[in-house]
Amino acid sequence: MAGNRNLYCILFIQFLSIWQAIAQVTDTFPDISSQPVYEEAYENLIENTNREDESENTIDLSLHKIDINTATYHDWAQLGLLTPAQILAILQHRQKHGDFLSTYELIAVNGITEPTLRQILPFLYVKTEPFTRLSRSKHELLSYWKNRFENDSSNQYLGSSFKFRNNYSFEAPQLSIRLLTEKDEGEPWFSGQITTFDYVSAAFEYRPNKFIRKITVGDYTCQFGQGLAVWNRWDISQNIYTANLCRINSGSTMHRSYEENNFFRGLSITAGANGWEFTAWGSSKYRDATINSVDSNGNVLSISNLLSSGTHATANQLKNRHSVREMVWGGDAHYTWKNLVWGLCGYQTTFSANILPSSLPYKSYSFAGNRIWVTSSYMRFHTRQAIFYAENAISNTLQNYAFIGGVCYMPLPDLTLNWLYRYYTPGYFSPYANAYALNTKTSNEKGYCMALNYHYNDIHTTIIQLDFANNLWLRYAERAPTNRYSLLLQQNYENESIKASFRYRYNRNIGNITEEGETVTTKQHHITMQVWQQIWESLRIHHRIDFNMIPTPAGSKGTLIAQDIDWKFHRSLSLSARYAIFNTDDWDSRIYAYEKNIWRVYSSALYYGKGIRTALMLKVDISRQLRCWIRYSTTHYSSRNVTTDTSSTNSEVSVQMYWRW
Repeated sequence: MAGNRNLYCILFIQFLSIWQAIAQVTDTFPDISSQPVYEEAYENLIENTNREDESENTIDLSLHKIDINTATYHDWAQLGLLTPAQILAILQHRQKHGDFLSTYELIAVNGITEPTLRQILPFLYVKTEPFTRLSRSKHELLSYWKNRFENDSSNQYLGSSFKFRNNYSFEAPQLSIRLLTEKDEGEPWFSGQITTFDYVSAAFEYRPNKFIRKITVGDYTCQFGQGLAVWNRWDISQNIYTANLCRINSGSTMHRSYEENNFFRGLSITAGANGWEFTAWGSSKYRDATINSVDSNGNVLSISNLLSSGTHATANQLKNRHSVREMVWGGDAHYTWKNLVWGLCGYQTTFSANILPSSLPYKSYSFAGNRIWVTSSYMRFHTRQAIFYAENAISNTLQNYAFIGGVCYMPLPDLTLNWLYRYYTPGYFSPYANAYALNTKTSNEKGYCMALNYHYNDIHTTIIQLDFANNLWLRYAERAPTNRYSLLLQQNYENESIKASFRYRYNRNIGNITEEGETVTTKQHHITMQVWQQIWESLRIHHRIDFNMIPTPAGSKGTLIAQDIDWKFHRSLSLSARYAIFNTDDWDSRIYAYEKNIWRVYSSALYYGKGIRTALMLKVDISRQLRCWIRYSTTHYSSRNVTTDTSSTNSEVSVQMYWRW
């Protein structure tokens, strides 16, 4: 059996190695929006943010290819496509047998199957002497424009209804430069209210490859530990589909998304030697906040809370724009010895105005003042079959603390078990925390999560995730602390031409009380069935059906049936389309569904009410350096009452130009 496997691997590698060499030159920027695993992971992130619109999210998913002969555990984990056991198997195989000659050699690694290899191939390459394109410097320029034809409540907007983005980047072996500009829908620009673009972000990153490993000037983010102290960006690599709840440090990195508040602006320096790595950062920028009071000169004295939407289209939103200055300085030091990582992280934040939360009961433990300090210690330890990790943190006082810890156990290459526990006191507050939680904030929660990921027969995958969480104090719109239960069951089937997925989600909240003192229990059942079919090499279709049922307290349901198609009918022309029918009873039974969009624009359509949604996108490869996308989408609501402020049809068109040289 082993002999046949080795012979098959050799033939497989030889047959496809020529195509791989060509692909390395022509396809250096993979389109991850066509990967089903990213569709599901992205939907989870969208649902957990409690968004109330269908605008594009600013999650940074702009991944580039990695060299499989130099990629570290962190590089593989950032892809979000492999389990910890598969990553360790690749690293051990490379250490034992030497460098890979082709990406197709990965089929010989224990635990890497044909479906897995096909999934990760667009993101991999082997750097060889004849093909050095990826190591040369390169420029990228993206310009994106979107406009809605029908814009509800447009009379409230201060500016024009279109959205406009620009993204320029320069990449070299030791140097990176990035410039972002954005104008959101309804925002004024180049006027007395906003002199240029509403959002302008720039960063310069130099990597000397010596003791000073990285210097970043401008806008950047930091990711350390498990996110209790600082992790100010969304992380696509941490999802249950890759069977890993443990986060891997990525340190200080350039800010690459259009998130307008959750980043640092200033200087960051990373240095290291002999297993030690040190990062120091300082930041000074203005943030959006809800203004409480001002003095006679118009200076802000107090704010009630920090804002994160980044939209400034109405008079009130513009009033709160950049209303408070934030000063941050901090540092991280961690030591790596063999399979052990141990570190300390801390920072202090000072605001130019006091934070004075409201006197509502659920705000009883909210932070008040203008100075916050947070410190944490964390560890991660790898063995052949397990990953142990933990982090504990405190903010301002010893009573405000948080802890997270867990283990990822891999008894078999195809089986991964996760257990995670967290305890976040109601008073714990870190402005840039983003640890695992059912709540939207890393606070006021105690719970544990158990998960199983079993990949068997090379084509079947079973996923089970169970989470129990207790709120230690009131949440918004609640009169008593609640207990929350979440269950996820998923079965995947995949071969060379088809992938099928069945997913069932169950959520239950219990503990809240009515005005009459009765206990309130809410339940939700959500079933999603999907099939991806590769009809030809150039044609793929995607079928999707969603059922969302809310049996308590009043009872409501929602249904979605969607059909997608991706067709490359010419070497330079590709077409993507969606046709969806939906019917939801109310807001509680709404459905979010990933919708393929223009490259590096990630959106999830919101289906609420009754109607039909269609989307059509054309991609044109004008040359090897120039690409263009044109997309049109429309939603017709058959159940909406048409008034002067609303329309039964919402349509939008978007265009993006991409130039690299």
